[in-house]
Formats: sequence, structure tokens, C-alpha cells
Amino acid sequence: MLARCANARLGCIRDPETGALIKSSYITQFYILEGRLFPEPDSMRSFTPEAQERLLAKDSEGNYDYKQKLLDKVKTEDIIADSVQLVVFPINVTGDSLQPMNLSVHELTKPIFENKKFYSNYDPVKEGYVDEDHCLKRQTFTFADQTTDSAETSSSSYTTYFRIPLNNEYTDKDGNTYNNYGTYVIRKYYEDKNNFKDFITFIKNVCPGMYLKMENGTGALANIRGTALNIYFKVWGNDSIPYISSYTTYFGTEEVVQATSYQTDVTSKDMLAEDETCTYLKTPAGLYTEATLPIKEMRVGHEKDSLSSVKVEFKSMNYETTDNFKFKQSSYILMLPKDSVSTFFEESKLTDNKTAFLSSFSSSSNSYVFSNIAGIISYLSKQYSDGIASDPNWENAHPDWNKVVLVPVEVTATTGGNVSAIYNNLGITSCKLVGGARQIKPIKMSVVYNRLSE
Repeated sequence: MLARCANARLGCIRDPETGALIKSSYITQFYILEGRLFPEPDSMRSFTPEAQERLLAKDSEGNYDYKQKLLDKVKTEDIIADSVQLVVFPINVTGDSLQPMNLSVHELTKPIFENKKFYSNYDPVKEGYVDEDHCLKRQTFTFADQTTDSAETSSSSYTTYFRIPLNNEYTDKDGNTYNNYGTYVIRKYYEDKNNFKDFITFIKNVCPGMYLKMENGTGALANIRGTALNIYFKVWGNDSIPYISSYTTYFGTEEVVQATSYQTDVTSKDMLAEDETCTYLKTPAGLYTEATLPIKEMRVGHEKDSLSSVKVEFKSMNYETTDNFKFKQSSYILMLPKDSVSTFFEESKLTDNKTAFLSSFSSSSNSYVFSNIAGIISYLSKQYSDGIASDPNWENAHPDWNKVVLVPVEVTATTGGNVSAIYNNLGITSCKLVGGARQIKPIKMSVVYNRLSE
């Protein structure tokens, strides 16, 4: 599946249906906020110990004028970051959010640009984007915040997160060494502010991005709403308060390159695909349901009629598990012609009520309902008619002409409720649908025709 997604994924969990282990890691880049990113050098108050002594030394009487301008005295190599950290914002945790697990953080070795297409089985190490010998941090974490007071975490305004400090010594690709990663970023800013003028120059000249790799531990996997890079430093205060603490944040979300990669047992997918008593919608395994539309049968006796509406319902079947939990159904599925699945996601298309239709899961009916797919019936029917007219053997050459695929998807919408983007669902979802070669119940379609009076 195309790894472009609204939310990244991180964690490791065992599939209760198959026993397969599913491990997820992700790449994120950071975008540049508008406005000044760091203050002018004379306003900084975070210096190396040597610079601190030189720049802020008091006179022989023990006085120091904190208002004096240091612009001509401060050098780029004097300025440091007090600390730096990645902040990860997990949501919708599947499994035990208190389960301790381990991850590693790596800076990418080269930028990733938006025209690069990643699929969910990509390996950034093999593709040369990550050097595993150079790790910024290894850390144990839990998705639940265990460091904050329970009164705060239970508040409706609280946002769950966990921190990854990057305060170890850092050496850049040119061999320059800094006390931490934040100092590297700050000094790149003062060396040339053009490095920060936009997202492209930032990833090319400063920070190509980060790879958060799941290392050890099993029991939880979460959607990652975003990742922030926070850099902390001190700035000028006033006569009574010589400095105040400040920070700059860079965000990694779907607006920049954010790609999830999965490691899982592919043999378990084959086992489910061979089940003839039902069909599956399962992510991130990438199991989709294929449906054959009875287009020729629908034409019999209605050659002169036009379609008004075609409704079809795909019922979900409950499955049993001895585990403490089971995966939820995907909130949305997409119906597409079989031959257009890849291009739909690669070209970031939206539904058009002609070849792409969206349905949400209904818990009340335990099903996905497509209220009117007349557009795709008419579209494929015309393809068939035009093909047969030009070549009597056209159907044999195009055996999938009447087949559609049901794909679990994620949807983002504008404040007005209009769908703005559709992604492959890379989350942990599973649904058994009525169907298969030995299906228990038939799948029914409701068809309404229009007939012109003669």
C-alpha cells in the first residue's frame, strides 16, 4: 500500500486472528513556521561556558549592564541550545498503552522529496535513507504519559504525548561536533538564514528528517498524529530578570513527507486469502475484497432503460478471538475499478461518483452500504459495449473489466465537512465480509431503472 497517510504509525502488536507480529516504524520531516525562528544574536542568552564568561563578565565593581548590545561580540560558535527533544503525539492506541517498548531515532542521510513514492513495505535502511550506525537516541517509552499528574491527563484539554531527548553530542556530515542536535540547528540558522526560508531549503541544508524505528517490545501500536522537534534556549529578559526561557518548534505532520513502514508475516495473509467462506478487509496486511458486478445480467430485459440508482450492501461477519481485544473495522472503504487502485492513491484522487465511491461503516446495520453506484455500472457497461464493438474477443483480453475492489481508507475533511484527502488505511483494522466462493448468504443489489414512455 502507498505509505502516504494522514497519521503515521508506531509500535508492535500481535494479530489476534492470525498470530502474526506487526511492527511499525515511520519517517517524518519538519516544516518551517512563518516568522522569525530564532532571535537576533544579541538577544540570545544561551552560550558555551567559555562565551558565557567572556560575554557576561562583570566589571571590577561587580556591575553588568544587561541592556548592552552584544551584536558585535557574539559569534555563531558562542551560541548553544540548552536542550532539544522530539515530542510524539500518539492517538487511538491499539493494545496496552502502558506496555514498555523500545525505539531508536535516526537522522535521514538525505532529503526525501514529495514526488518520491513509498509503499508500506519499504526499508529506508536498504534504500540508503538511514545509516543505522549513527543513532541519535535509543529510548524506552510507553504510549500513555506516566510522568504527568493524573488530574491533568484526565482533563478534556490534555493531549497525550511522550518525549525523546536528543541531548547527546552530535556530529554533522562535515565532521563538526555540537553539544546537542539543537545547537547544530541554531548555528545553521545564524550561519545562513536562507537555509530556513522554506521547507525545501531546510530539508536540503539542515534537517532531512527523522526515522523513528520500533526496536523491541510487543503489545501496543498507535496512530501518530504528529511529531514535533522542540529546541530550547534562553533570551534577553529585563533588568530584574536577565533571561527568560524560550523555544522554537518544528512540526512533522501530513503537510510534509510522513511515511509509515511495516514488518509483518506475509504467510498469514495468504492463509486468510484462502478462506472461501468470507472475504477480508484487513490492514496493514493489504487484504482487499474483490467484487464482480453483474453488469451483463443487469442489462437483460433493460436494453433500452437507463439506470437511476444501484444500492449494494456488504455485511460484516463477527469473528471470535481468545485475545483480550480484536481489531476494529475500518471506518471507511472505497470502491474502485480493479485496474485503477494504484493510480487513485498515487495521483491523490477523490471520489467522483463515476469510478470512485466512498462508504462508512454502520454499526447499527453492521455493514458498509453504497447507496448509489449507478455511475460505475454505467461506466464499466460502456467500456464493455465499446470494447466488444471494436473487438469480439475484447472480453477475453480484459477478464477484469467488471471487477471492483473494496479498499479500507482514511479520510480527511475540511471544516465544512467536504472530503479533502483519501489515503490507504495503514492502521490496525480487520473486517470479515459476507462473500467468498462458498458464501453463506447472498449479497443483494437494489436496482432502479428509468424507462421512457413510447
